[in-house]
Amino acid sequence: MSQLRDAAIQNVPKEVEDAILSVNDPSDLREAALRAMADAGIVARDEFDIRLLSHQDAPSLPVGGEYRCERTIRFDPRTGKRALVIRGNSEADLNALEAQILGY
Repeated sequence: MSQLRDAAIQNVPKEVEDAILSVNDPSDLREAALRAMADAGIVARDEFDIRLLSHQDAPSLPVGGEYRCERTIRFDPRTGKRALVIRGNSEADLNALEAQILGY
């Protein structure tokens, strides 16, 4: 269980981890975590919304959603139902994404 916990908090900033671990009341956990993430510059908060500002592990996507390649995957070729359109910047990206979706 310790390995699972260590893997889960591996990329959590120290300030956020300290804020979470210092909470004694479960009802205060969400607010303490959000306050620490806002102070660390991870999220931006206003009265109605919480937005993620940055994520170091996120892949960079093209601006405006423009992709070079597109492919339609059909799960039931006989009827053509359950089609999924995938997009990527190269055929290799599409192949990797298709393998991930179909599990091979």
